[in-house]
Amino acid sequence: MPQEGGPEPREPIRAPLAWAGLLLLVLVGVPWYLPAGTIGPVLLGFPLWTLIAVLSSLALCGYLSWMLLSRWETPEQHADSPQEPPQEPPRGTRRETNEDTSGHGGAV
Repeated sequence: MPQEGGPEPREPIRAPLAWAGLLLLVLVGVPWYLPAGTIGPVLLGFPLWTLIAVLSSLALCGYLSWMLLSRWETPEQHADSPQEPPQEPPRGTRRETNEDTSGHGGAV
């Protein structure tokens, strides 16, 4: 959760340009602009509209991946950002570790 008084984490949903990019890719991906019943030209054995749909789907996947990897900041990443001093856990709390304490030697 964001700290009170501090900036909130970045989220692509709040960026109008992110929505504009998504809308553009969806509009390009649905070949509504081609005449009805268009089959030709055929490229690589596929009708043109099929290649348009597949390429725009790949572009949409790439765009969403880029948005999520570079433009989305989770609350945990935001808390670890250099803008705020690092926070220490409250005293008396136990830190979780990945060590096996069950005595089974890792066997389940």
